[in-house]
Amino acid sequence: MKTIYLMCMALALSLHLKAQDFQHVEPGFWWSGMNRSSIEVMFHAENIGDYSVSSSDLRIEQVVKTENNNFVFVSFDTKGHAPGKYQINFSTTSGKTKHYQFE
Repeated sequence: MKTIYLMCMALALSLHLKAQDFQHVEPGFWWSGMNRSSIEVMFHAENIGDYSVSSSDLRIEQVVKTENNNFVFVSFDTKGHAPGKYQINFSTTSGKTKHYQFE
């Protein structure tokens, strides 16, 4: 019983830590019917500027890295995409990854 409890606590802690990969994302969602299909999203996470950005779901128009390595601005083209969840992937050459579900 104690082993099961410890395993559950370890799983909860790992999910909590994973959720904290991003300190802030703005806007946190988008909606259909906007006048422009391009949307710029700010990702705030520790050393996120060291990561490359990719998405198999949305076309990335531009990635802007700032002097502050904790911020990245990514422009996406949402034309023809229905509202839903889209995976945004961040990776480094050393194999570190972060993922964000954009709605």
